[in-house]
Amino acid sequence: MSSAESLSALERARSSGAIAHPEIACAAVATDGKHYFDKNLKQAALHMTEIPLRTEGSSRLVSALASQPLAVCTSGHHAISSESRMSARDFTAMPKGSVGVEERMCVVWEKAVRTGRIDPMRFVAVTSTNAAKMFNMYPKKGRIAVGADADLVLWDASVRWKLSATERQSSVDASLYDGLTLHAQASVTIVGGQVAWKDGKIQESKGSFIPLSASSPYLFSVVQQRDKVSTAEKVDRGDNGQVPANGVLPKDKRGNPEPGYDRPSVRKSHLESNISFGADTRPASTRVRNPPGGRSTGFW
Repeated sequence: MSSAESLSALERARSSGAIAHPEIACAAVATDGKHYFDKNLKQAALHMTEIPLRTEGSSRLVSALASQPLAVCTSGHHAISSESRMSARDFTAMPKGSVGVEERMCVVWEKAVRTGRIDPMRFVAVTSTNAAKMFNMYPKKGRIAVGADADLVLWDASVRWKLSATERQSSVDASLYDGLTLHAQASVTIVGGQVAWKDGKIQESKGSFIPLSASSPYLFSVVQQRDKVSTAEKVDRGDNGQVPANGVLPKDKRGNPEPGYDRPSVRKSHLESNISFGADTRPASTRVRNPPGGRSTGFW
């Protein structure tokens, strides 16, 4: 999600009972679509992301991170070199994408936490916990607690630095985040209890496959509850057709509920008659003749 208009549509849908949660693009939080009109083609091309950037939409998107219960901010990481972009015949054929894995958390902190829009706890939710809940990985992931995986990020909020693609891990020569001043960054990343990144250097670590079960309760519990309350319930009635005051039908000596009154069978069709005029049950037929010079009618 990258525009105020799409966010408004989601909010209207949620007010009508729709189960929808916003996935906010990091690039849309960091900048907007005004750079599409930059006279420098290379600079304009850097903002050709997989989701279109809109003008004056970042503030509304930050508000969504603050207010929507399961909002997440995603990187949309797709590293593309300037050479690949500029080799296209025009912008319609230009490959679209942007980096974001390294920049995402720093951008959210700068645009949302440092400006007082969200607190650090909400920062953890929109960058980690909510995603873990959506993918049914919580509380093994997205939480610091006994029994959870030891995946941690040590966060330094006392630094001041500028983003530059040439100093990052992604293999690109420039990005739309270049020149953005930030006031926080990760100092250490721990995966499974082992240091995976420290002081700008990646250290080899082992990952593991995590099987995910379907129907996360954080997403589908509302659906299941709606199905439950919409299911018709059987109503037990006594011989007189009334529901007992205590809701329990009387029982016979054997402890079984007394049989109810059986309705007599009815005719299959309201057009059938109960009157019989003889043994021949074939339906009557009508024949009409119109000979030359007159008309006669007979019944058989």
